[in-house]
Amino acid sequence: EFMELWHPPVAALHGRRFLVQLDLVLPADQGIATAALVVEMNADTTARYYEDVIVPFLRNPALGDSIHTVRLTPAVPPDATRLVVYFWNAHRQQFGFSGRLRVFAVRQ
Repeated sequence: EFMELWHPPVAALHGRRFLVQLDLVLPADQGIATAALVVEMNADTTARYYEDVIVPFLRNPALGDSIHTVRLTPAVPPDATRLVVYFWNAHRQQFGFSGRLRVFAVRQ
């Protein structure tokens, strides 16, 4: 199961890099041990960039059940057809969260 967080039209993004900032609160009484945060960039069916981080590795014990992470994308290549940030919940565990996703363009 995929839960999209950001999937912009990619045509206007070629040549640009982005910081993707995710701030979430995950309820302590639910587990999403197998879910991953994924940043993916494709050119048709060819992966140009793929990064996945399992959610437990993003949690900071000092912050309780909060997640604060920043991911840096490489420059979007001219042939890119897709850029997307999503949760991949392979085992379809039910979970909820509150928070925000912010995306910043990086000046070259």
